[in-house]
Amino acid sequence: MAQPSVNVAGQSVPAPANCVPVCAPSKDMLTPGRFAVNDLDKMEAITQPLYSYQTYPAAGAATLVFFQTPASGVVTREDTNMELAGQLPAPQKFLIQGIGIDFISGLPASTLGAASANSPANDMNAILQRGYLSLIIGSKNYLNMTAMKSLPARSYVGADVALSNATTPAAALASMLAFGRVDGDVFKPTPLLLEASQNFRVEISYPGGLAAVPSTNATSRIGVWLYGTLYRSPQ
Repeated sequence: MAQPSVNVAGQSVPAPANCVPVCAPSKDMLTPGRFAVNDLDKMEAITQPLYSYQTYPAAGAATLVFFQTPASGVVTREDTNMELAGQLPAPQKFLIQGIGIDFISGLPASTLGAASANSPANDMNAILQRGYLSLIIGSKNYLNMTAMKSLPARSYVGADVALSNATTPAAALASMLAFGRVDGDVFKPTPLLLEASQNFRVEISYPGGLAAVPSTNATSRIGVWLYGTLYRSPQ
């Protein structure tokens, strides 16, 4: 028995084994792109930064690398919104329009007691007054910056508090220090377009020696924000 066939664009082609010959496909069926879930010829643009956080070692670190671990398991959406390690999934693109560094001390926002180095502001100052940042796309370096305080993030908790108290003995002097912050406009490099599947990363290093957390708190976090526009296929 001859294999069934159907007529497609004037040519006779074998019909799939699990089908019976029916009427020839309509003209619409000859353009399957019309039925695609994603329209690859169009992109929608949304304001959606990329971010990557990690715990800052109390003893400091020679180099910290960001955007290399996607949200999965112990790494949650609070840590990153990356879906893949070091790249965007197809068919997404991302236009980098700004970059910022965020340091979150693990200490309470303020302290009360004898003066000491255990304050969020001291921790932040020690980490952000130094450091060398590199933005690497593919095998090329597209940004080199120092110190980290020159790259403020767009959001922070701010407060200004002054307190003076004199008691006897001197060891009982009370002191209060508000939560420190890094202020200023977000650094805006020449826009850089990340293509889908293009490898990229951000590195922060301390070549002059490790930057330890003065309070020795082991729950501090540091993060990198890439501000810009995310392009994706509309549905």
